[in-house]
Parts: sequence; C-alpha cells; structure tokens
Amino acid sequence: MSKHNKIGFNPLDTNDILSDTFFKLSDKKEKSDPLKPIHYKIVSISMYTHDIKHLDNLVKSLKKRGHTKISKSQIIRYALHSMDLNKITKEL
Repeated sequence: MSKHNKIGFNPLDTNDILSDTFFKLSDKKEKSDPLKPIHYKIVSISMYTHDIKHLDNLVKSLKKRGHTKISKSQIIRYALHSMDLNKITKEL
C-alpha cells in the first residue's frame, strides 16, 4: 500500500519524515544543555485580570519608591515566602 492512497497521506506511517524528527523515541536520556539555566524554570500561570493589574500597580509603586529593578516574579516570590499556611482559610 502506498503512502498516497485513496484516503490521502497517512500521518501515522512510520516511514514519514516526521516520525524521525518530532516523534522519534529515544533510547538515550536527554543531555542537559550546558547553557540552559538549572536554578529556575519558566512557568506559565493564569491570573485574573484584576490580579494582574494589582501586580502591575505594585511594581510601579515599588519602582517609584526606589526599587528600580523590582519585577513581577520578585513580588510573587516574596509573597510565596511570606505566606503563613496557618492563616489560610478554606475560602481562599
């Protein structure tokens, strides 16, 4: 049976070029990239728009107070480290 039969191209055909590039199963463990930082990871989180505005306002306010290198991630890290789990209510 050819790759281009009556129903068209079969993307699951193991002779396909994509199977060797994108979907290749590797026997080796991935080597770590020496240039890739290991002390942090980039993450994506969803936030309500009003919370994003509040975070932006905190950054602006702190920059006006002289914290010129403050960032959103620094504020979030500060909040995480300041959190007292004993004060968290079920309504959170």
